[in-house]
Amino acid sequence: PLANIVKRNIPPNIKSKIQISKKMKGRLYKKSRRRSLIWRLFEHLDNLNAARCRICMKKLHKSGGISNLRRHLVKRHPKVLSELLSTNHRPAVPSQDLNVASVSRESYIGTEPHPVEVRVEDDSSDVMTPSIEPDAGHIINDNPDSLQEGLAQEAFHSEVRVFERELELIEALRRTQREEAQALQQQRELLERLQTVGAREAAAERETIESLRKAQQEEADELIRQREEMEKEKAELRKKWEELYQEKKEFSFLSKNTLTSGFVMCSMWII
Repeated sequence: PLANIVKRNIPPNIKSKIQISKKMKGRLYKKSRRRSLIWRLFEHLDNLNAARCRICMKKLHKSGGISNLRRHLVKRHPKVLSELLSTNHRPAVPSQDLNVASVSRESYIGTEPHPVEVRVEDDSSDVMTPSIEPDAGHIINDNPDSLQEGLAQEAFHSEVRVFERELELIEALRRTQREEAQALQQQRELLERLQTVGAREAAAERETIESLRKAQQEEADELIRQREEMEKEKAELRKKWEELYQEKKEFSFLSKNTLTSGFVMCSMWII
């Protein structure tokens, strides 16, 4: 294959530099993963598989990652985390750790890779085919410390971007929760208004029913009173009629006696 032919044509000193760079990059990647940014705020506890916060001294379970530690910082120490993310470099670290604060990305990237023309002989023809490959001399930096620091700085920037993204997500979640709380409050107020309107309507309806009941009761009482008065008048009329009937009988009796007496007296006078 073409790649094998290119590898065979690379000088031995360039090959050794590439191998050394790969090994250093692998070791630095592992070390950068072990030396995460948030470990500056935590103390590793090997015996308990946990970490202790240097701020509040609370022990947290690692569970094979730093997500639990990151959540603790976001929830309990957001100001410290914001101050940490607002800076463009890590806090001061011991001398045995990597010094990544003063390293820029260009320190290990170097200049842009220039294409190198490698002429490879094709088996099927006598024509030399040009192949464009990056120049190994531009990929490898002559200073291993600068390469290590640059890779650590790149890992640091990646971690900062992750933190910023998590903070954005948390802020969006809080904003959504506030909007939901406002919507619930509006629904509660609307329900209270409806209940108030319903209570007013029910009170007005009760007052109307009570007024109708009172009016009906008053009308019934008036009818009963009128009936009693009519019964009383009827009794008085009956009594008067009886008195008149009695007077009529007496008058008839007296009239009859008077006529009889007059007839007797007339008879006696005639005689």
